[in-house]
Amino acid sequence: MSESDQNYRTKLVNAEQVQVASVFDSKLNADKAIEQVVRGTDVESQQVTLIEPGDSDFNRKLEGDSKALGKMMWYSHLLLGAAGLVVGLITAYLLVNIGPALTQQNPLAT
Repeated sequence: MSESDQNYRTKLVNAEQVQVASVFDSKLNADKAIEQVVRGTDVESQQVTLIEPGDSDFNRKLEGDSKALGKMMWYSHLLLGAAGLVVGLITAYLLVNIGPALTQQNPLAT
């Protein structure tokens, strides 16, 4: 494979984080496409999940563990919210103490 044919996104994002989906008319076409992907890229056959119509585990196979995702989102919101509060309070303190006259005269409005 030449340098220009390489997918540079795989160097930026962990291979476990990348998902690709496709819809095929038949299972045969899907199997052929999987074979081409495995042969032509660094993707291994264990990384490929074929989801057939009417599959009862469709959501789990497509999105994985939603409990872990929810937990990560919760902690991210708490952490980023706390960081935003701290930055806002520091900014307000600086504006009230050394900022323009408008913010120094109206500390509650800042």
